[in-house]
Amino acid sequence: MGEFDAQAQADDRAGHCRGVSLAKTSPSGSVRQQLRGQRRILALMAVLMPVSALVGALGIARIAYATDTFGSSNGVGLIALVIAIAGAVMGVPAGVLVDRWDTRKALVLSVGGLAVVDLLLAVILLTGSMTPALALSLAAPEGLMLSLFIPAMANTQAALVPSSARGATEILNTLRNGVGGLIGVLVAKLVVNDGEIFLLAAIVTAACAAGAWWVSRPTDAQPVVTADPTSGPAVGLGAGLGELLSAIRAQPRLQASVTADVVMRIVVPTQLVALFVVDRQILDSALLAVAAGVVGVLLGNVALATRGISGNLSRTLLAVFSAYAGTLVIGFFLLTDDWLIGQALLMACLITLGSGFSAYGLGLIAALNQQWVPDEVRGRLTGVMASIRMIATSVGIVLATYAIGVWDTRLFVGVLLGLLACALTALQGFGRIGRES
Repeated sequence: MGEFDAQAQADDRAGHCRGVSLAKTSPSGSVRQQLRGQRRILALMAVLMPVSALVGALGIARIAYATDTFGSSNGVGLIALVIAIAGAVMGVPAGVLVDRWDTRKALVLSVGGLAVVDLLLAVILLTGSMTPALALSLAAPEGLMLSLFIPAMANTQAALVPSSARGATEILNTLRNGVGGLIGVLVAKLVVNDGEIFLLAAIVTAACAAGAWWVSRPTDAQPVVTADPTSGPAVGLGAGLGELLSAIRAQPRLQASVTADVVMRIVVPTQLVALFVVDRQILDSALLAVAAGVVGVLLGNVALATRGISGNLSRTLLAVFSAYAGTLVIGFFLLTDDWLIGQALLMACLITLGSGFSAYGLGLIAALNQQWVPDEVRGRLTGVMASIRMIATSVGIVLATYAIGVWDTRLFVGVLLGLLACALTALQGFGRIGRES
C-alpha cells in the first residue's frame, strides 16, 4: 500500500517541480482511470459505505415515527428543519476547525457521534417513549455531527489522493452515497420496527468509525493531517472566512463553480418527494417514491463517474439541468386533477429521471469545487457550502410544507420551473464555468 501512497506524492511533487499545480489542471478520464491504484481512498469509501446505506433506511423510518409522533406530516418537515438549521449554524465553524485540526480525529468523532444519536433514538423508540420534544431535541445533535462530518470527509479524502484527482474523489464519494442509499431502502423493507432500524444503525455506524480510524491512519508518505501544525494558534472564525474569500476571489473558475453551486442548491429541492408523499397521505407509495429517488441519484452518480470531469463543462451542465426542467414540465401537466398520483409507476419513473439529472448536475459542480479549491481552505469551503445547502434545505422545507398544503401541487411545480429558469438565465447557462475552465 505504501508504494501507491509514495507514487501519488511523487506525482504531485513532479507537477510542482515543472511549475504546474496539478490541482489547477483539468483532469480527464473516468473516475476509475484517475483513481487507479489509489487503494487507501477505495478502502475508506468501502468502510463508510454502510453509513450511506443507513441514510435511506433511516429516512424511511423517520417518515414513519415522525408522522406517528406528531400526528401529522408536519413532523417530517420539522425534524428535517431542525437537522438542517443545526447543521447550517455549525457548518462554518466546523469547516474552520477541520482546516486547523487533525482531520482523522474530526472524521471519527463525527461518525461516532452519529452512532450515539442513533442509539439514543433506538432506545426511545423501542421503549415507546418518543415524544415530539425528544424527536426534535435529538435532531439537533444529528445536524451538528453531519456539519462536522462533511468537511472532515472532504479533507480526509483529498489527503489520500494526488491533487489532480480531488474532483474524481468527490465524484466517488457521491457515488458511495448513491449506492449506499439504494442498499438502505432495501434494508428498511426488511426491518419492520423503526427502533430496530436505529439500533442496527448505531452498531454499524460505530463499527464504521473504528474502520475509518484504521484506514485513514497517517503514513510517512501520506499524512492525513492537512493543517500545518507549525502555523501558530487556531485561526478565528472571521479570519478563517477572510482567507477563504481571498482564495475564492483569486480563482475566477472557483468563483464560478461556487456561485453555480449556491444558486442550483436553492432552486433544486431535496425534500420535495417525502413531503409530497406524506402530505397527500399516499404512504403506500412512500417506499416506491423514495426508492425511485435513490435509484435516480445512483444512476446519475454512475453516469458522472463514468464520464468524469471532461468535455465542455458549461454545455454539459446546461443540458443536464434542462433535462431536469423537462421532467418538471411533464409532471406539471400530468398533475392536472392529481392524475399522476394514481399512476404509481409513472410517478416513480419521473422521480427517477428528475433525481438522476439533478444528481449528475449537482455532483459535477461539487466535484469542480473540490478540484479547484486550495487545500489550505478546503474544509472551510466545504463547511460554508454545507451550511448554505442546509439553509436552502431548511427554507425549502418550510416553503414546500406550506405551499404543498395550501397551494395546488401543480402550481407548486410551476413555481419550481420558474425559479429554475431564472437561475439558468442568471448563471448565463453556466457559460462562465466553461470560459474559466
